[in-house]
Amino acid sequence: MDPAAEIALAKSAAPPSIADNATVLVLTRHGYETAVKGSNGFVCAVERGWMLQYDFPQFWNPHMRGPLCYNPPAVRSILPYTIKRTELVLAGRSKPEMIGAASHVLFSARARFDMGRRSARRPADAEPTVPRFAGSFERDHGASDTLARRDIRTQNAVS
Repeated sequence: MDPAAEIALAKSAAPPSIADNATVLVLTRHGYETAVKGSNGFVCAVERGWMLQYDFPQFWNPHMRGPLCYNPPAVRSILPYTIKRTELVLAGRSKPEMIGAASHVLFSARARFDMGRRSARRPADAEPTVPRFAGSFERDHGASDTLARRDIRTQNAVS
């Protein structure tokens, strides 16, 4: 996808008041790279089909694209998972290999995020909240941890 088109699509996930000052990532052959440096803590990007559940029929479809903007907490907790899973896809890893490698990043990021919130929301002896397994990530955490998310199953961009 043309970088300018990808930037425009990524920024379409949030209202201009957020997107105009957000960091924008574009996908290159080596993974996500910063195309626009923002100042408000939000990060916008275009997700691909491989960010859906592992059993989704169009998982490997390169034309499955959807914009989304991560709010600051999601930048710390979910974006590392998205970046790692994308790196694994670009490295040619199989789904089982991806599940093991990407889950570690997800659990680590969620635990760090939850540990930071613990004093304000939970007693010190509470267990960190993490997803049961990586395959449930989108269903359990996608919408609540992002500012805006469009259903990429219905947005088939053609390059």
